[in-house]
Amino acid sequence: MVITTNIGIQFRDVTKLLAPSMNLRKFGKLFNLTVEKAHFPFSILKSVDDLSRIGLPGDRASWTSDLSGPSPPSDTELDEIISEAQALYTASQCCNLGSYLSTYLLRDIQVTLQATQKLRSALEDLIGLDFVECEKFTISSLSYTAGLKFMERNRREGQFFPNNAQLYGLLRNGMRG
Repeated sequence: MVITTNIGIQFRDVTKLLAPSMNLRKFGKLFNLTVEKAHFPFSILKSVDDLSRIGLPGDRASWTSDLSGPSPPSDTELDEIISEAQALYTASQCCNLGSYLSTYLLRDIQVTLQATQKLRSALEDLIGLDFVECEKFTISSLSYTAGLKFMERNRREGQFFPNNAQLYGLLRNGMRG
């Protein structure tokens, strides 16, 4: 997914570089970030007026929604979710659900930024490519570019395709569709 502004700035979905089962919470944990994705009771949002609600709900039902994923959290996990959210609400000095939503969204941005920077650094170290600089924003396009770079480094005169198990592995692992 890409959102482009009228002056050419593009916002891309970082999950296109991740495995299909990866979500923002797992992505942050993958890099042992100090900031974690927060929790939000989306099921209670029915109108804009709900944003002026004081405090967070304490019942478990309010913390499950279609956004929770295919397997809903257990009662123990829900208790932990509610506790973490209440602690963040208090620590952030939120005055209503709207201010908590702002805090929640800011956390998403912080996790995305920090984890993406660590991913960029790890890819630079592993394959010598920065997906932002080379404008490759999917696993397949990044794999293809890494393959081209490998061929360029190992090219010999008169040989247009190196017979190399490493390259074949790279191409095989990058196949999609």
